[in-house]
Formats: sequence, C-alpha cells, structure tokens
Amino acid sequence: MHYIILRQVQLGCDYFLVFLEFVVVAYSLMSWVASPANRLYALLSRMAQPLIAPFRGISMALVRRGFRIDISAILALAALEIARAFLLPLIFNWMMTL
Repeated sequence: MHYIILRQVQLGCDYFLVFLEFVVVAYSLMSWVASPANRLYALLSRMAQPLIAPFRGISMALVRRGFRIDISAILALAALEIARAFLLPLIFNWMMTL
C-alpha cells in the first residue's frame, strides 16, 4: 500500500514538472508574437518568470561576452528535465527505503 501511494505522488510530481516545461515553452514562443496586453501571455508570464529568473544572470553574462541569444528559458528547461529524469526518481527511491 505504501508503495502505491508513493508511486502516485511521484507520478503527480512528474506530471507537474511536464506542465511547467510546457509553460516555459509556451511563454517563450508567445514572447515572440503576442502583445504583453494579451491575457494568456500575461498568465504564462506570471507562471514562467519565476522559473526563468534564476537563469537570467547566467544568460546575461553570456550576452555581455558576445553571445547573441538569451538562453535563460533553455537553461530553465534543462533544469526541469534534470529534476524530472534524475532528482525525482532518486528522491522517491530513497523514500522507499524509509
């Protein structure tokens, strides 16, 4: 029974991380074409900015050195994917040993 509950929690966390990845991708694509007054864009912005903001410093340091693209969204996606692929299974496997 304990295993089933933990597995469902892990699956829910995995779906949540996939949703966050979708938010970052949708926000990045809409930032090229949508008006900031667009309500969907504003919602995605409020959800994606806290995920992207920690990587802005790294990205801006690269821009100052001549790199022409803001890669903060790509770094955020990489961090979410690492969390999904490595950290989530590691945490739940550890919890199974308790």
